[in-house]
Amino acid sequence: MTLYFDRRLRRFVTVPGLDGALETLTFKAGDVEEVVVQFGQSPDGAAPNSVVSAPSWTAENLGAGALIDIGIKASGDYSDGDLLAGTSTYVHDSDAKTYAFNLSLNTTEINNALERVDADDTNDIASLDDCLFELTYKYSAGADYQSSIDDVTTTIKHDVLSGSEGTPTDSGSPDDYALTSNTIQFNPSLTGLTGGTASELDSLSTVSRTVGETFAMLDADASNALRIYELASGTDAESSPDVIRPDDYAASTNEKVFKLKTLNTGSNDYLLLSQTGSGGLTSQTWTKRSLVESVDTAGICTMSSGGFQLPVGDYRVRGYANAYNCGHNYLRIQNTTAATTAVEGMEAYAQIAPTETETITCVADTAGSLDGTYFILHDEDGSVAFWVDVDDSGTAQPTLTVDRYVEITGIATGDSATAVATAVASAIDGDSKFSASSASDVVTVTHGDDSPQYPGFPQTAGFTFAVTGYRGTGDQTTAHIVGRFSVTSATDVYELQHFSRFTQGSDGQGSNFIAALGNTSKIEIEQEK
Repeated sequence: MTLYFDRRLRRFVTVPGLDGALETLTFKAGDVEEVVVQFGQSPDGAAPNSVVSAPSWTAENLGAGALIDIGIKASGDYSDGDLLAGTSTYVHDSDAKTYAFNLSLNTTEINNALERVDADDTNDIASLDDCLFELTYKYSAGADYQSSIDDVTTTIKHDVLSGSEGTPTDSGSPDDYALTSNTIQFNPSLTGLTGGTASELDSLSTVSRTVGETFAMLDADASNALRIYELASGTDAESSPDVIRPDDYAASTNEKVFKLKTLNTGSNDYLLLSQTGSGGLTSQTWTKRSLVESVDTAGICTMSSGGFQLPVGDYRVRGYANAYNCGHNYLRIQNTTAATTAVEGMEAYAQIAPTETETITCVADTAGSLDGTYFILHDEDGSVAFWVDVDDSGTAQPTLTVDRYVEITGIATGDSATAVATAVASAIDGDSKFSASSASDVVTVTHGDDSPQYPGFPQTAGFTFAVTGYRGTGDQTTAHIVGRFSVTSATDVYELQHFSRFTQGSDGQGSNFIAALGNTSKIEIEQEK
């Protein structure tokens, strides 16, 4: 459908160029309706309309960066309640001077209202009558929002042939739209506060305005100071500039006054939390850093088993934690109650220390289950794939991205974990780059060179690897976290969590070899006012 919005009249019109307001629209649920809007201006309203001459209509393109929102709400709902459908995404045709929207009528809100998606087919509603359709727009990115003066009464019918519309989407929040109740109305014609003329705030008619509406103006009597006033119920005496009584005060029991809103200039609440003790990190596992309160300027924080709770509000956070012997590591603030991440930091990298000794805990073979499997060790020249040929039956060597291969042939079908460990140790010890021995199901490997070497990892073998000794100490690194988050429930518990792992190309992840430095995690939290 094509709609015409008259910018002079600030309403949709049935015929472009004439003053007749568009009064009704009809949509069908479940469909995507293409709504094409053309902006324009009709002649001055003082000029007579002619039903003989063709109406005059000047179509317009809005300015660069124009923002346009269209939406449908339930009948009589002028609050910031749920929309039934809405969108702000359009395609502009500058030649035709039109703006095309795809308005989805397959929304959760419409479907629920029509009872069209529940299990009961007998309670469906034929149509949603007397809904409200509205448009708001900015002529350009830096301009003020303007709204259509008239709501268009809208009907949304239940579809007759239900197709495969797919999962309905949420229609969106009215907070994304420039409704009167969630915008500050700037009036450039107001230059003073009292006096009753059209340029003073007290001249604004308030009889038909809603309590809570907010107005902005530049006060020429105070060096063009920006003032913001909220319309509030009350019988307060006038006290300029804090309280302004409108000229229509108490007209038809209209006890409303304008109250000056001021910015909070107080300092933000500040919180410092520090790690209580040392502790290592397990590769590929988020580890809680237990914190204690060091500074809390306003008493806003409640500690909870090393985590913390905060009042509802918006917060800024920055912090750090040190670690060494890790390929990379980073921090996050985790809402453990809601199982959501509030803030996540950037990765930090550090060179690990050369591995000297590590253990491999083997598993038993079950009906040839180890045949063709492999694990990776590293020497000073690169990666080494040790692969298993059960019963030495001629199994093909796997094709891998490694520097060399070593075949393990001493494992028989059904061997126990101890027998497997013996064969694995023999194969490793037979390589000049390593020495190895076994005890029960555990193989201890000693690397033969002190150049940088990565720990081993199991790949497909199903073995468990762990580093037991290093040659020296790896590099230290500091992981930082900076960001903002919102607390919506004062009972939610938040934690500082630390993640680290070792990465070696496409070969996989390392073992549990990463360490963290003790007592070095700190975060600073500031509540925004």
